[in-house]
Amino acid sequence: MLDKVYVKKSETADTRTCDVSIVSKEQLLQSSVSHIADVKRVFNEIAEYLLVKAELHDCTKLTRMDWFYDDFKTGFATQGWYDMHRRAERHHIAHDDGVPMDVDLFDVLEHLIDNVTACVARTGNKLSYNYSDLNTELLKLAVTNTELKLLQCVELEADE
Repeated sequence: MLDKVYVKKSETADTRTCDVSIVSKEQLLQSSVSHIADVKRVFNEIAEYLLVKAELHDCTKLTRMDWFYDDFKTGFATQGWYDMHRRAERHHIAHDDGVPMDVDLFDVLEHLIDNVTACVARTGNKLSYNYSDLNTELLKLAVTNTELKLLQCVELEADE
Protein backbone atom coordinates (compact mmCIF):
# COMPACT_ATOMS: atom_id res chain seq x y z
CA MET A 1 0.00 0.00 0.00
CA LEU A 2 1.25 3.45 -0.85
CA ASP A 3 1.57 5.90 2.04
CA LYS A 4 0.00 9.35 1.84
CA VAL A 5 1.89 12.06 0.02
CA TYR A 6 0.70 15.59 0.69
CA VAL A 7 0.94 18.14 -2.10
CA LYS A 8 0.74 21.90 -1.91
CA LYS A 9 -2.15 23.76 -3.46
CA SER A 10 -1.01 25.27 -6.75
CA GLU A 11 -3.55 26.93 -8.96
CA THR A 12 -1.17 28.90 -11.14
CA ALA A 13 1.04 26.37 -12.93
CA ASP A 14 -1.46 25.10 -15.47
CA THR A 15 -3.33 27.01 -18.17
CA ARG A 16 -6.29 24.67 -17.67
CA THR A 17 -6.83 25.82 -14.08
CA CYS A 18 -5.91 29.49 -13.93
CA ASP A 19 -6.42 32.87 -15.53
CA VAL A 20 -3.10 33.25 -17.37
CA SER A 21 -3.59 37.03 -17.64
CA ILE A 22 -3.02 37.50 -13.89
CA VAL A 23 -0.15 35.05 -13.23
CA SER A 24 3.29 36.60 -13.01
CA LYS A 25 6.45 34.90 -14.19
CA GLU A 26 7.56 34.62 -10.54
CA GLN A 27 4.27 32.93 -9.57
CA LEU A 28 4.67 30.52 -12.47
CA LEU A 29 8.21 29.74 -11.36
CA GLN A 30 7.16 29.16 -7.73
CA SER A 31 4.24 26.98 -8.76
CA SER A 32 6.44 24.96 -11.10
CA VAL A 33 9.09 24.38 -8.42
CA SER A 34 6.36 23.33 -5.98
CA HIS A 35 4.80 20.94 -8.51
CA ILE A 36 8.16 19.35 -9.33
CA ALA A 37 8.84 18.81 -5.60
CA ASP A 38 5.39 17.20 -5.19
CA VAL A 39 6.00 14.84 -8.12
CA LYS A 40 9.40 13.90 -6.66
CA ARG A 41 7.74 12.97 -3.35
CA VAL A 42 5.23 10.75 -5.15
CA PHE A 43 8.04 9.11 -7.13
CA ASN A 44 9.92 8.50 -3.87
CA GLU A 45 6.85 6.84 -2.38
CA ILE A 46 6.47 4.66 -5.48
CA ALA A 47 10.17 3.72 -5.27
CA GLU A 48 9.70 2.60 -1.65
CA TYR A 49 6.60 0.64 -2.64
CA LEU A 50 8.49 -1.09 -5.45
CA LEU A 51 11.35 -1.98 -3.09
CA VAL A 52 8.83 -3.72 -0.81
CA LYS A 53 7.38 -5.56 -3.83
CA ALA A 54 10.91 -6.64 -4.76
CA GLU A 55 11.51 -8.02 -1.26
CA LEU A 56 8.26 -10.02 -1.42
CA HIS A 57 8.72 -11.24 -5.01
CA ASP A 58 7.92 -14.97 -5.37
CA CYS A 59 7.77 -15.39 -1.59
CA THR A 60 5.56 -18.48 -2.02
CA LYS A 61 8.57 -20.26 -3.51
CA LEU A 62 10.29 -19.89 -0.15
CA THR A 63 7.35 -20.19 2.22
CA ARG A 64 6.03 -23.29 0.44
CA MET A 65 9.34 -24.81 -0.68
CA ASP A 66 8.34 -28.43 0.02
CA TRP A 67 5.18 -28.10 -2.07
CA PHE A 68 7.07 -26.17 -4.75
CA TYR A 69 9.74 -28.89 -4.90
CA ASP A 70 7.13 -31.65 -5.10
CA ASP A 71 5.57 -30.03 -8.19
CA PHE A 72 9.01 -29.18 -9.60
CA LYS A 73 10.15 -32.82 -9.38
CA THR A 74 7.23 -33.85 -11.61
CA GLY A 75 8.15 -31.23 -14.23
CA PHE A 76 4.96 -29.52 -13.06
CA ALA A 77 2.82 -32.46 -14.15
CA THR A 78 1.27 -31.81 -10.75
CA GLN A 79 0.49 -28.13 -10.36
CA GLY A 80 -1.15 -27.62 -6.99
CA TRP A 81 1.63 -25.34 -5.82
CA TYR A 82 1.86 -23.56 -9.17
CA ASP A 83 -1.89 -22.89 -9.24
CA MET A 84 -1.66 -21.36 -5.75
CA HIS A 85 1.49 -19.42 -6.71
CA ARG A 86 -0.15 -17.76 -9.73
CA ARG A 87 -3.13 -16.65 -7.66
CA ALA A 88 -1.08 -15.53 -4.64
CA GLU A 89 1.61 -13.57 -6.49
CA ARG A 90 0.17 -10.48 -8.18
CA HIS A 91 2.56 -10.48 -11.15
CA HIS A 92 1.45 -13.65 -12.96
CA ILE A 93 -0.84 -11.61 -15.19
CA ALA A 94 -0.23 -13.61 -18.37
CA HIS A 95 -2.58 -16.22 -16.88
CA ASP A 96 -6.27 -15.37 -16.41
CA ASP A 97 -6.32 -16.89 -12.91
CA GLY A 98 -3.27 -14.79 -11.96
CA VAL A 99 -4.82 -11.39 -12.67
CA PRO A 100 -5.90 -9.63 -9.47
CA MET A 101 -9.12 -7.63 -9.77
CA ASP A 102 -7.18 -4.50 -8.85
CA VAL A 103 -4.22 -5.23 -11.18
CA ASP A 104 -2.04 -2.15 -11.57
CA LEU A 105 1.02 -0.97 -13.45
CA PHE A 106 3.22 -2.02 -10.54
CA ASP A 107 2.07 -5.60 -11.18
CA VAL A 108 2.76 -5.15 -14.89
CA LEU A 109 6.26 -3.84 -14.14
CA GLU A 110 6.99 -6.76 -11.79
CA HIS A 111 5.71 -9.16 -14.47
CA LEU A 112 8.08 -7.70 -17.06
CA ILE A 113 11.08 -7.58 -14.71
CA ASP A 114 10.43 -11.15 -13.57
CA ASN A 115 10.19 -12.52 -17.08
CA VAL A 116 13.14 -10.65 -18.59
CA THR A 117 15.31 -11.57 -15.61
CA ALA A 118 14.28 -15.22 -15.82
CA CYS A 119 14.84 -15.35 -19.59
CA VAL A 120 18.31 -13.82 -19.34
CA ALA A 121 19.28 -16.12 -16.45
CA ARG A 122 17.95 -19.23 -18.21
CA THR A 123 18.86 -18.58 -21.84
CA GLY A 124 21.70 -16.07 -21.74
CA ASN A 125 19.75 -13.03 -22.92
CA LYS A 126 17.23 -14.52 -25.34
CA LEU A 127 13.55 -14.07 -24.74
CA SER A 128 12.62 -17.67 -25.41
CA TYR A 129 8.95 -16.90 -24.98
CA ASN A 130 6.97 -13.73 -25.42
CA TYR A 131 5.43 -12.44 -22.22
CA SER A 132 4.76 -8.98 -23.59
CA ASP A 133 1.57 -10.09 -25.32
CA LEU A 134 -0.60 -8.74 -22.54
CA ASN A 135 -4.25 -8.19 -23.23
CA THR A 136 -5.06 -4.55 -24.09
CA GLU A 137 -8.05 -4.61 -21.75
CA LEU A 138 -5.81 -5.82 -18.91
CA LEU A 139 -3.40 -2.96 -19.56
CA LYS A 140 -6.24 -0.42 -19.63
CA LEU A 141 -7.52 -1.82 -16.33
CA ALA A 142 -4.00 -1.63 -14.87
CA VAL A 143 -3.73 2.04 -15.87
CA THR A 144 -7.14 2.85 -14.35
CA ASN A 145 -6.36 0.98 -11.14
CA THR A 146 -2.96 2.67 -10.84
CA GLU A 147 -4.57 6.05 -11.23
CA LEU A 148 -7.08 5.17 -8.49
CA LYS A 149 -4.27 3.93 -6.23
CA LEU A 150 -2.36 7.17 -6.78
CA LEU A 151 -5.48 9.26 -6.11
CA GLN A 152 -5.80 7.48 -2.75
CA CYS A 153 -2.15 8.20 -2.04
CA VAL A 154 -1.93 11.87 -3.07
CA GLU A 155 -3.76 14.34 -0.90
CA LEU A 156 -3.94 18.11 -0.80
CA GLU A 157 -2.03 19.63 2.12
CA ALA A 158 -4.29 21.44 4.54
CA ASP A 159 -4.23 25.25 4.39
CA GLU A 160 -2.04 26.82 7.04
